[in-house]
Amino acid sequence: MNIINIIGWVATVSTVIRLFPQLFLSIKTKKTDDLSLVFLLIAVFGNINWIIFGAFKNNIQLLTNDSICMSLNSTLIILKLYYDRKNKNKNKKKYKIDISGN
Repeated sequence: MNIINIIGWVATVSTVIRLFPQLFLSIKTKKTDDLSLVFLLIAVFGNINWIIFGAFKNNIQLLTNDSICMSLNSTLIILKLYYDRKNKNKNKKKYKIDISGN
């Protein structure tokens, strides 16, 4: 294995690892209101394009990296949609005011 391949695998591992803290924090706190949905959607779009590029170039590092990152970014999108909706409904119930006088 030459130095370029080693650098490619180090880049793959570090790029994948960077998503785990956000994923764990989102699951732990059950809050994703500070995550940008647009950012995550653009990230998945970029991952798809890198996967296509990597397939044409037969680059296993790109295919591995962006397949995993696309899965993690997609998971964050699902968590964002789920927790934002759940927390929105929770806050609605919390601040509901009865003005009927009963």
